[in-house]
Amino acid sequence: RFINERFIVDVLKTGVKIGIEVPVVVGDHDKLGALVKKEDVKMVVEGLMSKEEEGEARRERAKKLGKGRKEQLKKGDDV
Repeated sequence: RFINERFIVDVLKTGVKIGIEVPVVVGDHDKLGALVKKEDVKMVVEGLMSKEEEGEARRERAKKLGKGRKEQLKKGDDV
């Protein structure tokens, strides 16, 4: 999840960082307890849904990525 977050936030620029600072091995998250507080999730969701310029740009990038992928699938590309 940590690597996915970094890719979505830093490379694709379609997501928002939620606060995980260190990667967790699958299965170890039960031992650590809650890594993200509900207040943090609420704040991030509100940021994603905002009508501010940054939020709009993020949604536009996501739409473009989605359209590009749909076009690839229509052509038969599976990657």
